[in-house]
Amino acid sequence: MSSWAKGASGCVVLIALSWVLDRYSLRLDWGAYLFSRGFFAGILPLLAVYGILLAITNRPWLASLLQAALLVALFVANMKKVEYLHSTVMPTDYFFVKGLDTSSITLLGHYVDVPVVSASAVVLLGVAVLGWRYEAPIFKNHRLARATSLIASIALGWWLLSASRFVERVYDEDALGITYQSMASQLHAGLLSSLVYWNLANQKALDVQPDPVAAGELLALEKATFPPGVAEGSGAATAPDIVVVQSESFFDPALMQGVDTDELLPHLHRAQRETGVRDMTVPTFGGGTLRSEFEFLTGIPLEAYPDLQFPYLQISKPRIEGIVSALNDAGYSTTAIHPNSGQFWNRRATFQAMGFQKFIARKAFPSSAYGDGLYLSDRSMTDQIIDSLEKSHSPSFIFAISIEAHGPYRHMPVRNEAERAARSVPAAWPDKAADEFRTYTYHIRHADEELGRLWTYLKQRRRPYLLVFYGDHLPGLEFVYQAGGFRNGLSPYEQNVPWVILSSEPPVDSMSPRHIYAWMLADEIFRQAGLREPSYFRVVGNAGRLLEQGGGAPRQEIRPGLQSVARMRLAGRFDAFYGSQAHED
Repeated sequence: MSSWAKGASGCVVLIALSWVLDRYSLRLDWGAYLFSRGFFAGILPLLAVYGILLAITNRPWLASLLQAALLVALFVANMKKVEYLHSTVMPTDYFFVKGLDTSSITLLGHYVDVPVVSASAVVLLGVAVLGWRYEAPIFKNHRLARATSLIASIALGWWLLSASRFVERVYDEDALGITYQSMASQLHAGLLSSLVYWNLANQKALDVQPDPVAAGELLALEKATFPPGVAEGSGAATAPDIVVVQSESFFDPALMQGVDTDELLPHLHRAQRETGVRDMTVPTFGGGTLRSEFEFLTGIPLEAYPDLQFPYLQISKPRIEGIVSALNDAGYSTTAIHPNSGQFWNRRATFQAMGFQKFIARKAFPSSAYGDGLYLSDRSMTDQIIDSLEKSHSPSFIFAISIEAHGPYRHMPVRNEAERAARSVPAAWPDKAADEFRTYTYHIRHADEELGRLWTYLKQRRRPYLLVFYGDHLPGLEFVYQAGGFRNGLSPYEQNVPWVILSSEPPVDSMSPRHIYAWMLADEIFRQAGLREPSYFRVVGNAGRLLEQGGGAPRQEIRPGLQSVARMRLAGRFDAFYGSQAHED
């Protein structure tokens, strides 16, 4: 077989391999959507990469082998992400890979079989060396042809990455069957075509423009339904300390059939008996903690930016307005605490832009800090919260982000194996689900204990306080969700997380709803603390109430206005628009 025939056959094999892997990664029949628009559009990125590898190696079978290895790695990563996060690989995952540090590499190491990966890499390297040594070059004394092939392949790849109109027509959303749900998009279009489409979309993630008419209609409806002066806060005589704990992967497993957690989460349940059971919709599942953080800290619903996957990594602004800057203006000291790397998710730079005066990350914890499992414990985080409050000479706002209950949950070491083994599991569950559940509940039991400890400390401190506790998302439990369903009949990624707001004072706002969205939480805090809040938080808080209560307007009329005022806020134009609307009134 000639070298050119080898190259052509290798290319055909790669096209077939990519589609078979694509279907397998979603557990589909390999013929599903075969020869669809997405199938053919997915050939173009394959050709670009293959052409580059062929020009570099000058050996068709070696180039085919290397690209096959890349495809296998891509689809294994896709399977893992679908398994734990119920989402496919996306171009924005680049931002996560770009920010890899020791802590994130260690974390990823627990989700892959490191010996298998290492052995595969060694075998691949050996085969590549043999291929380089014994396979005949395809470009024999044809340097110009080789250079032309390389330039053409790079040009094809560059064209696919560009936002040209022709590329947008080839990778058209409707023609490919792209939806807001990444797994459905892969089903219709294939992963490679979806990646090209989402890359084009992500380039314009922050370009979506507000609709001034929809924003004006929302402001008018909000003002008519919630007249100015109602629950705005009049300025508390003594500003309370505000402590917000975002608890890693925290939810109440009692939502699941056959599970009883009265003995597991006593402090959460006591708080719920005192203040009522409340739940919150968060914009992520299984991971992506920064998405819930961003909505709380800014009050901006991520639905306003459908293609914004990792806001801390995709938004580059020297100043990001939110609850932190508002409390700074109100005379608070503002501190963020996270027992992990400060670089993870680009938190250090983002928190500085948000206005946090201090960020206590993993390196700032004492060497004696108590770890449990793979990470520093919630106990160590609570120690830092208490220490910060003790040292503060002004009203404090502390935002603490725990990590102890982060996955993975199978075959993981813990401090107290007897305690982990004692965690109850439904008898009918298989061993894999039982192992996963015991480890998870072992850690959230500690989160609940620290909620109780912090609550007791704040009560005894004899200063006004507000304590908020919520889960950032449900955990990515692979086998537990297969073993047991939820009492409400919804899927795991449709569930809400619990939230509680505990205060040294009686409730200020009787309108506080039992269900909120993460972007409403800042408004709830300002209302309960009795602090005068920025207009934006009041507007989006009331917009959330309108979504829940109706207020005479259907949801489809409220959401465009909500999204538009959020876009104005991030662009720094909301206050001027709000002022102009008030002037017109």
